[in-house]
Amino acid sequence: MKEFNPDAILIYACMSRRTLMGDELAEREFSYFKQVNPNVTWSCGYGELLYDEHGDGLLNGSLVAVGIKEGNKPVTDSSPITDPRLQAEPEIIDLRDRLISFLESTTEDLNDNINLLANMASHDQLTKIYNRAALDYYYDELIHNISAFDTVAMIMFDIDHFKRVNDTFGHDVGDQVITGVVNTIKERLPDNAFFARWGGEEFMCLLPNCDKETAIDVAERIRIRVSVTDFTPVDQVTISIGVCLITKDIDKIESFAKVDKALYEAKETGRNKVVFSE
Repeated sequence: MKEFNPDAILIYACMSRRTLMGDELAEREFSYFKQVNPNVTWSCGYGELLYDEHGDGLLNGSLVAVGIKEGNKPVTDSSPITDPRLQAEPEIIDLRDRLISFLESTTEDLNDNINLLANMASHDQLTKIYNRAALDYYYDELIHNISAFDTVAMIMFDIDHFKRVNDTFGHDVGDQVITGVVNTIKERLPDNAFFARWGGEEFMCLLPNCDKETAIDVAERIRIRVSVTDFTPVDQVTISIGVCLITKDIDKIESFAKVDKALYEAKETGRNKVVFSE
């Protein structure tokens, strides 16, 4: 490679090779090519373990270096590479230790990807709060674990005249209003609240161990705060809120119907208000 005198070098290293060797040894290997030419770039992929007919394993950890240049150029420097790191005796690492390092690294990557996918599956893309599927799951878990004497407050929010916002200002502004309202609500919910997007401009909150007075107070403070918050370019944004209490004995469908009825009444009787359903 030194005699070829390339204008640039592309290195393709097997990811298993880098993982098993460790960063220090891998960089020592790459440093040779950096001395040949500083214009070095590299990429990586995954290798494999190969077994022969006797069951003996071989780690297929390849490295390919490609020198690139334009035309025939004379060699300007044929002196040997003198990097002291390359002169050092290579570190011997047991294959078992390298395999353990490789498995730990790939397992960590897998767990990170699983957590990322789980987060994407349970959260609303726009608002970053929980989605309806996550709400259904949490509801079942919550009801399953409460006692027969506990009550859970269910609060349903709806942005008033939201279609008018989209029609007047466009969907980009509509999205800004939704995220703004969500953030305003989140700031005033108790720490134990489970807050999710129900769909469109509707949102649902579950408050464990909550009585009627507390639930109404929380909803009313949120309603007032949203009504005085600046959502420019929209002149004013208000929300209608339905509130109810549920217990272990109430069916899930009945619970959602109950809070939906309260919200419907709030919207039909003037909007920008809180209605409690017994």
